[in-house]
Amino acid sequence: MASNEELVITAIRDMNQEGFIATSLKRSGWQVIYRATSLSALREKFKEYPEALFLVSDDFGDIGEIPTERLIKLRGRSHPLTSSSNLDPQSDFELAEIIRARESRESSHHISATSAKVIAISSIGGRTGATTVAITLAEQIARMGRSVLLVDGNRIYPKIAYHFHIHNIR
Repeated sequence: MASNEELVITAIRDMNQEGFIATSLKRSGWQVIYRATSLSALREKFKEYPEALFLVSDDFGDIGEIPTERLIKLRGRSHPLTSSSNLDPQSDFELAEIIRARESRESSHHISATSAKVIAISSIGGRTGATTVAITLAEQIARMGRSVLLVDGNRIYPKIAYHFHIHNIR
């Protein structure tokens, strides 16, 4: 049996997205213990497994009672234009980076986002997860009520505008 940190419950409307997420999690060593198909089932599993990590698409419904420290909200694909999340992993690596960013927020206290003036995130090459980490960190700082300016320094292949559905800006 997996340890508590490795237990995951998914609640994702789009079947293809859910299948990809569940398969990716399994390949990364996580144990998907339940795939919720309704809000009532999700709430029941939250009571049964409060220590589990919950991956929920933002088109699933109102999940208000699940504490945000155990929740990763993904961009739902069934209603992409009304999405409230910018997290839409396209590979095992991107999903792992999203989870890693969440875990580092919980366990790392060496950077104080409330006192930092500038936080820079960089990488040597593509597909390293730097954009995902930057977006996730910016969203968390904004949720704390702080002003955030997120700058994509990749002049050749900028991705941040894509995540926020901003196109054709000159």
